[in-house]
Amino acid sequence: MLIDNCSSMPFLLAQHLLKVGRKQDGALYADTPTKVCIERPLERQPCSSIRSDPFLEFLRAVRVVTVGNPPLDGIEPDVHVRLSDLFMAADHVSEITPQGVVVIGQRAPQCSLVLDRNRTLSMTVTWWGLSQLCQDTRPDFLFFSVVLEAAARLVRLPVGRLTLSWAGLCERQETVEVIAGIPPEVWGDCYTAQVPFEPGQVVGDSVHGWLNEVDLLRTGKVMGLKDDVCRKVHAPIIHAHHIFTDEERGWKRYDEAQRAIQACEAMDWRAACWEWIEQMKQNERAAKRWR
Repeated sequence: MLIDNCSSMPFLLAQHLLKVGRKQDGALYADTPTKVCIERPLERQPCSSIRSDPFLEFLRAVRVVTVGNPPLDGIEPDVHVRLSDLFMAADHVSEITPQGVVVIGQRAPQCSLVLDRNRTLSMTVTWWGLSQLCQDTRPDFLFFSVVLEAAARLVRLPVGRLTLSWAGLCERQETVEVIAGIPPEVWGDCYTAQVPFEPGQVVGDSVHGWLNEVDLLRTGKVMGLKDDVCRKVHAPIIHAHHIFTDEERGWKRYDEAQRAIQACEAMDWRAACWEWIEQMKQNERAAKRWR
C-alpha cells in the first residue's frame, strides 16, 4: 500500500489484518508479506489526535541510531543498523546508477538504499520474522526514517521514499478491531493527510559532528553544543522530558515542561510533545476528580 505519511499507517495495517488475517488463539496473523511505501518519511508525527508518547518515540528513534553505545531498554542491538555500516554504504551511494542498490550491513532486518531516477535517496527495509502491529511497526518507521535522513545528508541528496516490508504481521484481534474501527476522519484522510507543520530536521548537517554531540546529550551535557539540531531540537526535548518525568515537582511539572518544550525549533515535535503533556495533565486531573 502507498501512503503519503505515517499518519494513518496503524489504521490501514489494522484494516489489512482484518481482511487477510488468520485467526488463532485470539490473535490475527497475516501470513503473506505486507508492504507499506511512505512517500514523505520525514513527516514523523501523526496529524491525527491519536499519538503515542512522543518523548519516548524521539529517544528511541534518535538515540539508537548511535548503536556504539548501549541501546535503550527493550531495543535489541542486533536488529538495528550500525553507523559504520551506514557510512560504508553511503560511500558507495554516490557511485551507483539510478535504481542501483546498496545494502547497509549484513544484519537483520535487510536494509538497502536506492538512488531513484529523480536523484532522491530511498530506502527499503525488510523483516523476515513476525512483527507485532502495535509494538513494532511505528518504532520501525521512526528509527529507519532517521537512518534514511542521516544517509541522505551524508551523500547530500534529497530524501525519497521509505518502504517497510514485513514477512508476517500479528496482533490481538480485539486490538485490531478497535484500531480499524476508529473513524477515518480521526486519522485524517488515509492517503493525503497533511501534517500541519513542516517536518523538523532531526539529523545535523554534519552527520559525524551531530553524532558526537548526540553522545554528549546522552551523558546529560547540554552546554557548549555546536550542532544546531542538537541545540535547537534535541536538547529542548530532552530537557522537557526530564522535567515532565520528575514527579517530585508535583503538579507544576506539567506547566514547566510545556514552557521548556517551547524552545524546540522542530515545530512537529514541539506540538506533539506539548499536546502529550497536556493530555497527561488532563488525565491526572480527571483521575483526581474521581477519587
